[in-house]
Amino acid sequence: MAAEGLGARLEGVLIRQALQDEANHFWSQRERDAAFPLPGTLNLTGYLDSVPAPLAGLPPGYHERRVGDVETVVYVADRQGQRLYLVFDRSGVGRLATFFGLLPLAMVLLVPYLSTWLAFRASRRRRRGPRARGRVVALCAAPERLRGA
Repeated sequence: MAAEGLGARLEGVLIRQALQDEANHFWSQRERDAAFPLPGTLNLTGYLDSVPAPLAGLPPGYHERRVGDVETVVYVADRQGQRLYLVFDRSGVGRLATFFGLLPLAMVLLVPYLSTWLAFRASRRRRRGPRARGRVVALCAAPERLRGA
């Protein structure tokens, strides 16, 4: 349950950052070349000024929208009197966020915990063994032997 919440939060942060970076890239390319095309990929569609009716009137910022069966994140940005709409299809991104976000985090946490636990178990086994106990007893008896000599 907590992992799902963390995954959703991580997914949201990654999507928002990616959309903001995409918008900044588009604006910088558009300043150099007025014919630079709008984003149009499998998961990301860009609109400039003219948008589908469900998106019209959205203020600048991030918006969660459901279009049919598809959950989307819409990022709206204004620059130089123009309004850019980036529509991101978030279906399938949850698996990627889990794979590239939570899985590495889990590994980073699991490795030190597991190695510490294994070292603890190994040290307990050595202390119980007769050779380890014999050495400790012999070391404790050494001062008695020195006094008697």
